[in-house]
Amino acid sequence: MKKENVCFVLALIVGFAGLALFHGLVSNISIGIAAVLILLSLIFESVRKVKNVAQLIHHREQK
Repeated sequence: MKKENVCFVLALIVGFAGLALFHGLVSNISIGIAAVLILLSLIFESVRKVKNVAQLIHHREQK
């Protein structure tokens, strides 16, 4: 994954999280909370993938 792609994905996730929070405050809090929980799990998953990619790149550079 290129660095630009990772930044784009993170920006998308942050944008959706902001929208979900705003939506949750305006309309139904339970829907907002569910959306935030889903987005948090997506964020943690993407962070894990980014770390894995960074470790792979680091191992390749050491060889």
